[in-house]
Amino acid sequence: YNETLLDNIISNGSCTKYPIYIALCVFSGFISDGIEMTLMVLFIIPLKAYFNLSDLQIQALSASLFFGVAIGSLSSGYLTKQIGRTCSLKYSYFVLFISHLMMAISLNVGMFLIFRLFIGIALGIIVPVSLNLYSEYLPIKVRGFFLLFTWSFFNIGLVLSAVIMYWNMPHLEMSMLRTVFTLLTLFPLISLVINLALLNDSPRSLILNNKYDEAFML
Repeated sequence: YNETLLDNIISNGSCTKYPIYIALCVFSGFISDGIEMTLMVLFIIPLKAYFNLSDLQIQALSASLFFGVAIGSLSSGYLTKQIGRTCSLKYSYFVLFISHLMMAISLNVGMFLIFRLFIGIALGIIVPVSLNLYSEYLPIKVRGFFLLFTWSFFNIGLVLSAVIMYWNMPHLEMSMLRTVFTLLTLFPLISLVINLALLNDSPRSLILNNKYDEAFML
């Protein structure tokens, strides 16, 4: 199979179940990404009151997530080479879910910082690897559009977290912080379940690895 024939196969595969499954996996992940990335923005006032934080501590909590993202992004290539893309994503979603759950349960400033770091590492792997996997299905003519469209689900995550926050703590009551954080755990859980149930490698990758039967079943 040369590259031209392979692109034709991928371009004609838009009616199979695989694109629906991989889109659900990627979109759910970006919703969770939007939720996690905006927590320190939306909840900065109740968090500051709950932990009695100084400005320097707030900056440290915010930076921990992005430091984790940097670690995850830099290690994603090595990790996917060692265990594969689908395993890397599934493990990362598991880390994301457990870290968010533990962060919500503990709500201790030290634990909050540590688990935000782990959340960042998971997101640093999830975003580039899922986009890489998704792009290998997409036909060339629509690849750019759908990769950009995927980022709209990041904004959906932002809106969902804001709605849940203002529905449960309209006056930013710090007493409701644990409840809201626990409710937001639902979205990493949904992402984890969807990816465990539906995520498969791309037809392109399977064909290039001589797994033709698996590729044409997607």
